[in-house]
Amino acid sequence: MRTSLLDRLLALALVPILGPVVALLAWLVRRREGPPAFVGLARVGEGGRVFTMWKLRSMRAEAPDGSATGSAITGAADARITTTGAWLRRWRIDELPQLWNVLRGEM
Repeated sequence: MRTSLLDRLLALALVPILGPVVALLAWLVRRREGPPAFVGLARVGEGGRVFTMWKLRSMRAEAPDGSATGSAITGAADARITTTGAWLRRWRIDELPQLWNVLRGEM
């Protein structure tokens, strides 16, 4: 309980700083790669509760040649990773929207 409260308070303090950064990055993803800027992934949280974990989109649904690799595990050479997405992943900033999940107490 204490950790969850501390996590939420820290996330709340970071929103005014990181919120504009996430908005700018979402705009960049939409402009360079097309919509959507965010992707929601189903995850299982504490107590088996399913929630949607948010990330900035870093991949295409299909590889540029039109084939879907179908692999759940992606590597640096995966053709579905966008140019912008590779940069987001390198700096791990595609994870910033998860601040919302922390605020909601899901993570």
